[in-house]
Amino acid sequence: MKLIFLASALCIIFSIQSAAQQSCADVDDQLVDKVTNLENADFVFAGLFPIKLAGCLEYQLEKGVERMESMIRAIQLINEDTNFLPGITIGYDMRDTCGQETVGIEEAISLVQSEFSSGNLSGIPIGVIGAASSSVSVPIASFLRVFNIPQISYASTSALLSDTDRYDYFFRTVAPDTFQALAMLDIINNFGWRFLNALYTQSTYGTPGVEAFSRAVDANNETCLDVESPIPEDDEMLNGLAMRVAISNANIVVCFCITSDANRIITAVRDYITNNIPNRTRIVWIASDAWATSEDAIEGVEEFVDGFIGVAPFAQEFQNFTEYFTNINPYAITNDLWFCGYFRERFNCEYDTMNTTLKCPNSIADASTSDYQQNNIVPFTYDATYALASALDIVLKENCEQPYNISHDQMCKEKNGNDFIKIGGETLRDALYKVNFTGTTRDFVFFDESGDGQAKYAIYNYKYNSDINFKEIGTWDAAREGKRLDIKGYNPTDNVTSYCGGIAPCKPGFETIFQAETDLCCWTCEPCRSNTYSSNTFALNCKTCPDGQWGNNPFGNNTACVVIETLSLNYDTWWAWVFLVISLIGFVGWAVVSIIYLVKWNHKVIRYSGREHCILMLIGAGICFILAFFTIAKPLIYTCTIWSLLYWSSLSLLIFPLLMKIIRIVRIFITKQNVHTKRFLSWQWQIAFSIIPVVVVLVIVIISFSTKQQVIEILVFQPTILGTPIHQLTCMDPHDAFTIIIYAMFILSVVILLFFAILTRTYPKNYRESVHIMYSSFSLIVIMFANVIIFFLLSGEFVIYRRLVQNICLMLIAATILLAFFGPRLFLVLFRDKDIKDGETTVETETRLTEAGQRAEEFKKTLAKKHPGILDPFAPYIDKFKGESGENLEENNVVGNQAENIAMMEVKSDPMKKEAQ
Repeated sequence: MKLIFLASALCIIFSIQSAAQQSCADVDDQLVDKVTNLENADFVFAGLFPIKLAGCLEYQLEKGVERMESMIRAIQLINEDTNFLPGITIGYDMRDTCGQETVGIEEAISLVQSEFSSGNLSGIPIGVIGAASSSVSVPIASFLRVFNIPQISYASTSALLSDTDRYDYFFRTVAPDTFQALAMLDIINNFGWRFLNALYTQSTYGTPGVEAFSRAVDANNETCLDVESPIPEDDEMLNGLAMRVAISNANIVVCFCITSDANRIITAVRDYITNNIPNRTRIVWIASDAWATSEDAIEGVEEFVDGFIGVAPFAQEFQNFTEYFTNINPYAITNDLWFCGYFRERFNCEYDTMNTTLKCPNSIADASTSDYQQNNIVPFTYDATYALASALDIVLKENCEQPYNISHDQMCKEKNGNDFIKIGGETLRDALYKVNFTGTTRDFVFFDESGDGQAKYAIYNYKYNSDINFKEIGTWDAAREGKRLDIKGYNPTDNVTSYCGGIAPCKPGFETIFQAETDLCCWTCEPCRSNTYSSNTFALNCKTCPDGQWGNNPFGNNTACVVIETLSLNYDTWWAWVFLVISLIGFVGWAVVSIIYLVKWNHKVIRYSGREHCILMLIGAGICFILAFFTIAKPLIYTCTIWSLLYWSSLSLLIFPLLMKIIRIVRIFITKQNVHTKRFLSWQWQIAFSIIPVVVVLVIVIISFSTKQQVIEILVFQPTILGTPIHQLTCMDPHDAFTIIIYAMFILSVVILLFFAILTRTYPKNYRESVHIMYSSFSLIVIMFANVIIFFLLSGEFVIYRRLVQNICLMLIAATILLAFFGPRLFLVLFRDKDIKDGETTVETETRLTEAGQRAEEFKKTLAKKHPGILDPFAPYIDKFKGESGENLEENNVVGNQAENIAMMEVKSDPMKKEAQ
């Protein structure tokens, strides 16, 4: 009995040691249906992986075992970390889905069925990592939600799984295909491809993927689809689809396919082109994430698909796993017996052979033919495992008393209480939404409200016979503001174009006009004219040039913008300097007149010629000549404002004071009203009446400027057919309505001035001042009419000369007044001063006589009152004298008052003497 017991003990020890560490040469991996490690496990994480291909016979060399090993490695690291889930041991239960929905759901049922039937709840997985394919994940997600078991996929991207009403316990560390479709479309637009074919696997992966892509194409309005079809299972129908793709004008094929379907359709298209269209333009394939970096998908057609572009979830290489995986020794393996079959098929070797050539190496790192590249989904598998562990850590910290004491039915003692609570289910699902950690795939790993991961993709390019077949050429990140796609230093087009009907994409300088709003596949090309341009091939519209620029070929087809030449009045032309010299001569003349007036300010000729009107007119003339410098200056807001205010002020000060002067003469000499009843003849009123219309004009101008900009730009084309326009810069005149009102005021004033000047041409008797005003008026009315006519004729390309013409006319008006009005006065003051009487002026004499007559009348009344009758003897003589001298006295009173501040001194010239006699 003792011997039997000893033998049994040795057998048990040997079996345990064999289970702990054994050689792949001693096991038959085909008999392995699962890989588990449940020893001392407080919680179990289940894993679903496509270990073998359909039929569950041949190992997948790319997806299954490597991803499963990354989950095992993640659990090892979690159990080794004493600060994370302290005192908790995680076990695992790995199952093979063979990439099939039926197998996957069977394994999911198996995960929970045996434990429920036996009543042992400790073996039920608290969460499931997987599956890979969306078509497998969909039914499993529906099943697991019945048991409230969270599921985190590392590769399922179907948009259907974002429906939280149907799959509320489903999470994933990758983004849904809606973002992948956008990434594909951005790549297509980046290289200017417009005409596409879209193929897909008819499944929960391919169908939603191509639907999302089709919606993106429809919303884009820059691309269109020719062939959109599922990949049929029937070979004859597959060949028919291959023919449609081959003869299509679309040279871009987007394929939302699983690996096997991608290989089948590519092979069929390759065969049809080789046999029927050997010279066809090569096709650029756009691969979805299912086969973006898959060598199985392109096996046998590598050269035909050379240059294809793949889109796959972005992840940085998990260095810890690479070192771990490449050093697994198949001769000293623990319980991962699937690795044996994977390793044997990868290196096409044998474990139990004496042939060194066929014998399997000790590890991947030791293999001389090893070209290991980490599968791009490995980091997502690790992050999925770590996310589930992080959620468990959150639940334990929030609900359980430490140190944790987990019962066999996955319960713990409540924190700050005596009750026990169940770990997992809804509580664990809610904790997954709180997960946020630094992972291997990106800086932060978390789940959005739909349980989806963040949308970031790596862009791969396949190069046949290259050291690195799948080279990462860029990234696409939905969170990147601005340009989501970032491809640097690579152009995969190789002159490949894709357009409809044999019409080449519109060249630069043209815009694309689609034949119908609903048909974006066929188009015509229209040139960009005027100030629009297109610099890209196949531009959908002509862009507008920036302000100040024009198309480089405005009557042909613009491919770029050029700066428009700016033309304005400036100091660079010879005629501008001639104009300034003339204005300086006028300014000198004005200065001479002004200085003489100031020096001779109290001279009788100047004193009695209405100095207040003359000073205002001299100010207006001075402004006129200064205005020339602003006329030639570059039109800016401040120069235009100053010019407008000075111009209208100058014109007003030249016209309105002269009008007030002639009106005053008319009131004094022509009207029959008694001079004592005539008001507003003093110099203060005359200045006021002269300034008021000036202010009115300036107010009108300011109001007009408040409704229009003061600097305008006008485009005028050069005479040459294909020439660019000239950019004319000029000051803006007041609104046309205000301009007409102002000029109408001036013309009416000049007409009235001329009429009154003619009416009073013989007054005053001793100095016919109105004659000189009349001469000035004739010239003014001619100049004013010419100014108005030319102003409105100068339009279009000649509008910039308006200011110049206005200033010239204003200078002519000023010169006319200086010569015709001020000239005779200065002549008298400077050259005829000796002919002017030194005695009393007519005004002074008549004033004195008026005062003497008044005193005599008062004396007569006083004498008659004190001595009545004393003058009776002299009455006849007094009446006779009164009749003669009184008449003269009354006349003298009237003339004296009428001539106040107007009548000039008597001149001893012969004509004046004869008139006086």
